[in-house]
Amino acid sequence: MSQATVSRVLSGTVQVSEHTREAVMRALEITGYVPNASARTMRSGRTGSIGVVVTHMTNPFYPHLLEALSNAIHHVGHRMIVWDGRRDGETDAVSAIREKAVDSVIFTTATPDSGPLHEALRQQLPVVLVNRSLPRLPCDSVTSDNVAGASSVARYLVEGGRRRIAMIGGLRGSSTADERLRGFRSGLKRAGQATKELALVSGDWAYDEGVRCARELLASSARPPDALFCANDVLAFGAIDAARAAGCRVPDDLWVVGYDDISISSWGAYDLTTMRQPLREMADEAIELALRRLDDPERPPVRRRLTSELVVRGSTARHAAPGG
Repeated sequence: MSQATVSRVLSGTVQVSEHTREAVMRALEITGYVPNASARTMRSGRTGSIGVVVTHMTNPFYPHLLEALSNAIHHVGHRMIVWDGRRDGETDAVSAIREKAVDSVIFTTATPDSGPLHEALRQQLPVVLVNRSLPRLPCDSVTSDNVAGASSVARYLVEGGRRRIAMIGGLRGSSTADERLRGFRSGLKRAGQATKELALVSGDWAYDEGVRCARELLASSARPPDALFCANDVLAFGAIDAARAAGCRVPDDLWVVGYDDISISSWGAYDLTTMRQPLREMADEAIELALRRLDDPERPPVRRRLTSELVVRGSTARHAAPGG
């Protein structure tokens, strides 16, 4: 293979076939070749590093997402650098792009009040949003279709014979929380159900919030909910434990559905029905967009929404999904 081909692979350009990329990486591994990072940066203007900003590191969903991103970044021959968004990570990540310490930055927990992200876009720096989106900002993004996913949960619960359906929403202001709440409400409305009096918004995505909201919902009416949709799996775990503590049987008295399908969801203690986000595909698409942005900085922003899948388990009595 030619020196130019090896150079294209090492620079991370997308203009190389998958077969060629794998052949080059195998050859480099066999020979033990290690590129000089400083020389490569001076020659190509690329560092071979992609940054990732994540805020909720204690939420099990984000290690899953980071693993998917790490695999995708490694697959294209790059390194991953991670910043904690709660410790000036967004500012440090944007500074790293300016200083040519990384080629691009992936934001996983973007919110409308993210000053460093707004500044990066004003300066046309290469950033990509994954998991969350900001529709009014001119930025590449990859998310799952939260509206459609939540709407399908509503349909599933109604078709399963649930009639007093409640929801514990996520932290308002994030696209994931707002879209899932909107999708769930619209899905129930189309099915002839209403949720206004049975929808609670949590103060965070945390287990304790799931416990608190579930207790409030179960104690708020002489006829408590017979189904509960939680905006993420961690909230659902708290809700299940709160229901059990109150003497409410899952799934006999209460069905519970989560969102994300983190690994704990399949554990016997929870056996949670949930919407599975396609994290591998989301990560692959995000890295592809990051590399394409580097190759063509002037191209229009691309927004991609991928389809999630309902995974049925014991928390809804293993009732089959529509069409399943």
